[in-house]
Amino acid sequence: MYQSTLELQGVADHVLRREIKERKAVIDAELEQIRAKEWRAYEQCNTEYRKQERYCKEQRDVLRASEDLDATERTMYELDVRPVQPKLAK
Repeated sequence: MYQSTLELQGVADHVLRREIKERKAVIDAELEQIRAKEWRAYEQCNTEYRKQERYCKEQRDVLRASEDLDATERTMYELDVRPVQPKLAK
């Protein structure tokens, strides 16, 4: 569209090519900034995902250990620790 507008204005070919090249350089610079921002967002997303995966694994390990403890739990009995009184001979 930009090129068509310049052609309709009767701009010389060498000027047209220079204008297009300059415009392309500006657009490429803008795109490079957008790509860099996109890459940073992508890396941050991956970092957060790995962190979440690590937390989930830790939670699974804790849950598994808790289940193992429940499975091997032994009943504890209360001991009668009252002093024993000897029977007196009659």
